[in-house]
Amino acid sequence: MGFRGVTLGSAKDIHLKTRVSSLAEDIKATRAMLRLGEYATSLEASAIHIASGGQARQKLIQIVGKPAQIKKRPKLFCGDLS
Repeated sequence: MGFRGVTLGSAKDIHLKTRVSSLAEDIKATRAMLRLGEYATSLEASAIHIASGGQARQKLIQIVGKPAQIKKRPKLFCGDLS
């Protein structure tokens, strides 16, 4: 389980490519991906939600929190995100 890469989209979009070892059955892979998001942002599970693409290969994740708090941890993986 871990990050595979980062793609910067438009001015506000950051795309993280992730890989999890859990199978894509009974939403195990989705849960694993959300746990990875929790780790990457140092936020609690309640701050990270799937906004769209629940069963799709690509998902849109909504992270709730202050921008400085959200950006704090991903800098360790991919540099300055501001």
